[in-house]
Amino acid sequence: MQYITAIILSGGLATRMDGLNKGLVPLYNTPLINFVIAKLKDVTDDLMISANRDIAAYEAYGYPVVSDLIRDENGAQIGPLGGIHAGLSAAKHALVLFAP
Repeated sequence: MQYITAIILSGGLATRMDGLNKGLVPLYNTPLINFVIAKLKDVTDDLMISANRDIAAYEAYGYPVVSDLIRDENGAQIGPLGGIHAGLSAAKHALVLFAP
């Protein structure tokens, strides 16, 4: 197994999806995040989810959930870079893979 941290970016506002939480949207009656976890869980020993809402739903998957550590000057989320920053801050390994 490669020593790599895998971070699933699930923390967006989903403004183009009417605010639906993309990771929890079902495809074939299965939340999208399930497909991503299934592909990543066997290639890393450090899998985490970056999310800013529905935290309990993501924690139920049994992986650490990290939230944005930085915001813009008005306190708003800064987009995917906020999740990337939070993930890099929590990563165990020098190699980090991000998946939407």
